[in-house]
Amino acid sequence: QSVMGRDIMFLKISPQPGSRRPVPRFMYTSTMHGDETVGFILTLRLIDHFLNGYGSDSDITWLLDNTEIWICPNENPDGTYRNDNSSISGATRANANGYDLNRNYPNPVSSATGPLQPETIAMISFTDTLSFTASANIHSGIELVNYPFDSWRSTVRKHADHVWWQFVSREYADTARHYSPANYMNPTSWSSFDRGITHGGDWYVVYGSRQDYMNYYRYCREMTLELSNVKMLSPSQLPAH
Repeated sequence: QSVMGRDIMFLKISPQPGSRRPVPRFMYTSTMHGDETVGFILTLRLIDHFLNGYGSDSDITWLLDNTEIWICPNENPDGTYRNDNSSISGATRANANGYDLNRNYPNPVSSATGPLQPETIAMISFTDTLSFTASANIHSGIELVNYPFDSWRSTVRKHADHVWWQFVSREYADTARHYSPANYMNPTSWSSFDRGITHGGDWYVVYGSRQDYMNYYRYCREMTLELSNVKMLSPSQLPAH
């Protein structure tokens, strides 16, 4: 639960949700920054897409037959529903204690910002019991694929799978750009962001990110997916995203 006692909810998607199958586990989480709500809505849509497509769409059926997918649409409900449970007006980046949860995880270079928060502890405990092969931590505020590490510039330290990360990040960004309106996943500073992808620390170095915690301590390939230049899109723009 969150600081204010709200449930942090995951949905497990599997043809046999009551059983552990010998397939890779993938995790999607969103909105650890409470005012970045695009992923909150889109992961709910993704859940609906998976559930309705299973058995009728061959790609979705194959995917779910061969993986186990866990989705948490909102990792920081107190930040999103800052004032009450009926509106996201006044949503904030931080949790109810005022901490940025994406600076609050154990880090190999520098101590986390502040004491570990209930939301952070819950996620650490959760991922300690379930071994995830890969995961995506979804944000908004820019359109970008951010791959590890956040704690070092690439000239200082690269992930062991740096070349693989560049490849799959490029696949995602190029595919998203191809099927989207003009200029999506196309940050204005191409030289810095390499057409929509970046090594985290080359963008800016941060300590205590969830991405680095999962890669360094959990041996899970996690990247940070930034879905929208606007943190809180108007409802009319959500269907296109």
